[in-house]
Amino acid sequence: MSGNKIVLDKPIKIYKCFVCDYNTYQNGDYNKHLLTRKHERRIMEISGNKTEIIGNKKSSCDDNARHFCYKCNYSTNLSSDFAKHEVSTKHINANMTNKLECTNCNTCFKTASGIWKHKKKCKPIVTSESVPILANAIEPENPSTAIICEMFKEMMKSNKEMQNMFLEQNTKLFEIAKQNSSTHQSNNTNSLNTNNQFNLNFFLNETCKDAINLTDFINSLQVQVEDFENTGRLGYVEGISRIIMNGIKNMDVNKRPIHCTDVKRETVYVRDQDAWEKENPEKQKLRKAVNRVAELNLKQLQKWQELNPECINNNSKENNEYIRLSLTALGGATEEQDEKYMDKIMKNVLREVVIDKNKL
Repeated sequence: MSGNKIVLDKPIKIYKCFVCDYNTYQNGDYNKHLLTRKHERRIMEISGNKTEIIGNKKSSCDDNARHFCYKCNYSTNLSSDFAKHEVSTKHINANMTNKLECTNCNTCFKTASGIWKHKKKCKPIVTSESVPILANAIEPENPSTAIICEMFKEMMKSNKEMQNMFLEQNTKLFEIAKQNSSTHQSNNTNSLNTNNQFNLNFFLNETCKDAINLTDFINSLQVQVEDFENTGRLGYVEGISRIIMNGIKNMDVNKRPIHCTDVKRETVYVRDQDAWEKENPEKQKLRKAVNRVAELNLKQLQKWQELNPECINNNSKENNEYIRLSLTALGGATEEQDEKYMDKIMKNVLREVVIDKNKL
């Protein structure tokens, strides 16, 4: 043994850090040690003799020198000079360059691939102080579903308010029209063709005396999930129209709750409270029936969710279909669009229930 060099039968290079009392035979391990916080902290508090390294790295350093710093390409025989070098700005910056450190556990890595593999396994350390912060940051399990539910509630509330407003307005208009046109209605009735009027009354009050009430007919409709899906596929107008028309087609003509004598003028007779009545110009009863069918169709949303549980997963195919079907079943996006949809649905229904004049 001579000085700080160990002489064996086969030369062994020892890398030493006297500051941290660290020894290794591996150059790579020594370089990792130089990047540790422990070493840097000790360097900042350095006093006395510092790291002594014996090796043969390829560099421009003097191979005969006692102290080497390959990171900075520096060598010296004086321990005091080497100690000064280790606390120099150049040496500290050289060791901090391209430092890859895990933000979870503060472990340092030499390569980007090394820290990438490490981060896949390393989990954040949750302290008692950070728990409240994390708790506050927790979002709902299905944010998009929660937003959609709130949107549905608001839209349903808006639709309900709109329906109530229409009903109130229609009632007032009906009363005004009834008061102002009682005389005109009487004159118009007397001016009708006697034979035709008789035949219509006979058809409604005798031939169709056992017809079902419109309210009972709507409540008897067996709206299924398939109808809900068809509405999403065909559109709101066609979907709701089909539900009503399919129910009417399955009935005998004399059992139907609604008949139309003039599609162009939209002259409609409705069975209500076991009696036939001519619909007012606003077709209040027919509108109410259409809204009720739309409500029964929208209720199939919950059954559809049960049949498609994957719809609660964001960005899934079922989730996208869930949103599309739901928005279609809600009808128009605006009041004006809702009114257009209502007019189209009523016209579709009237074409289905128009009376064949040859039967009068």
